[in-house]
Amino acid sequence: QRPPSQADRLVVENMTIRNVARGVDVRNGSDMRIRNNALSQIGGLSDGYGVLVFNTAGGWVTGNTINTSEIVGIFIQNHYGTQGVTLTNNVITGAPIGFGINLVYGNQDFLIADNTVYDTELLQVTSIQFANLKIRNNTITLVKPLAYGLYGWNINPGTTEFLSNTITGGDRGIALYDNDGTFGPGGVAHLRITGNAVSGANVGVEVNG
Repeated sequence: QRPPSQADRLVVENMTIRNVARGVDVRNGSDMRIRNNALSQIGGLSDGYGVLVFNTAGGWVTGNTINTSEIVGIFIQNHYGTQGVTLTNNVITGAPIGFGINLVYGNQDFLIADNTVYDTELLQVTSIQFANLKIRNNTITLVKPLAYGLYGWNINPGTTEFLSNTITGGDRGIALYDNDGTFGPGGVAHLRITGNAVSGANVGVEVNG
């Protein structure tokens, strides 16, 4: 079990952050709150993360406005199993070379809801290991013709839901891929894709196991 950390129950709120390489970087904590911050012009020096959360169990990233974060607006990564993080009501505009929301490695039991993403390469949910995600009521507008709206790769067993999202433009509205034919080691993932509205894309929904 992870020992207590100074990042446990951390609150970062009501901040204005601009013209920095990285906006908010939280690691090795639990039950954090990153809320109601305004971030802009994030990047340079091979960086460009608006909000980065690493190896953190539980918490909220909510109500943040992120404008022009070069690589990714919100990035959550863990090789050991980040669990139970909720991302809601964030507005992300412009990630010139990257993603709106990106989850990678060992994430599970997430809610991604009521976010607005405009003109990024992807709102990406991708991992060699993720499960039990609820992705709902997000509004995604893709300006770049080859961009993907909701993208998932190698989904672990569990239930992952894409519900009532609105996706406009781009190449793929919803695209889910896997590399071993099972959608995750140890069994088949249960996917539910319902109530989404996709328009202006080359392909609405693509699933390839």
